[in-house]
Amino acid sequence: MLPLDKLLAIKSFYFGVLSAKSSDSRRTAFAMLDYATTQLSQKPDHQSQLRLAFYYLARAELHRYEGDPLPDRRKAQDVCQAINSRLYGYAMQIVDKTTVRSRGPGRIGFLSAYGSVAAKSGETEPDHPASWWLNFSLQALGEPVDSLTDKQRSFIEHATLLDMFQKHGIASEP
Repeated sequence: MLPLDKLLAIKSFYFGVLSAKSSDSRRTAFAMLDYATTQLSQKPDHQSQLRLAFYYLARAELHRYEGDPLPDRRKAQDVCQAINSRLYGYAMQIVDKTTVRSRGPGRIGFLSAYGSVAAKSGETEPDHPASWWLNFSLQALGEPVDSLTDKQRSFIEHATLLDMFQKHGIASEP
């Protein structure tokens, strides 16, 4: 069984990978995440703030495909520091393992391993099954594949934003 902070770090990464595949999915997800962060930023309790950090990290993962993830990462980092959560650190472990460092003549930087590299290099994006991304994120955290309970695996693989909004008491219509 994984600790909650690790579980949320994996879910934010997994959500980003699966939602980044389509511009329609990204647009809808951004609108929903904007709404959630607005709602939760007004709630000072620990649980709401942990959820807020999760939603910022999910936004950052979407921005890895298109945009700048740093502003959302900074917000998540600030929230996690304020509530003494390791969620941000775990998420950054996954980011580190899923980022290609690009070096070469005129090319120095960090590119997402699941989107920007393919877009910038003209290569086709690897089309791994969802289970591959889940196993890869577990590996990035030094966790064995069998460390998830059935309930945790179901949450990562099947819980939608709407499911989470309902559980978190966030109105489903942004």
